[in-house]
Amino acid sequence: DATYSVKAMITWAWETGRIEDVPRNLKSFRRVSLPDPEAPVFTKEEILELFHHGSARTKLYILLALNAGYTQQDIANLTHKNLDWKTGIMQELRGKVKKKAKVPRQVRLWPATLEQLRLQATDPGQSDLVLLSDSGRPLVQRSTRNGKACVVDCVQLAFGRLTRKRHIKGRTFKLFRKTGADLIKNKYIAAKPG
Repeated sequence: DATYSVKAMITWAWETGRIEDVPRNLKSFRRVSLPDPEAPVFTKEEILELFHHGSARTKLYILLALNAGYTQQDIANLTHKNLDWKTGIMQELRGKVKKKAKVPRQVRLWPATLEQLRLQATDPGQSDLVLLSDSGRPLVQRSTRNGKACVVDCVQLAFGRLTRKRHIKGRTFKLFRKTGADLIKNKYIAAKPG
């Protein structure tokens, strides 16, 4: 974007007679080659460290993130009607794609994920949401206070406490999604989109 401004300034200077000639490489100088960015991801060791030292609830969050690619909001929005406890399959339309997707995405839960979810799930008769905070509220709450947007994110708070205790810095909960995608990409590097 910065090179666009430079090109526009040089063109303006030439058109207004402030410079005699336009540089020959005006078209090609914008072609900047940068190395492929490295996505910040968790290493296998970091995932195991966090999982083994986390509370039961935090372990469940980590399992849902790795198993289903869930973010904090996805975990907070998980409802009983989208989860088949017998088969261990979740059917849902993620928040960002609800307007576009016509077929729900199905995720088969790992046995460990399903077991932890069963242990911590709410009673379907008391709440539509599968998981609630200790105070009985949604895991992610959005509100306004004094005209400012406020978010209380129990998943990120629990995860933040764990990463501080284990001295893992600069990582957020959402990186689990990138970590999973990166591992899949590296494992199936020769796979071609079909």
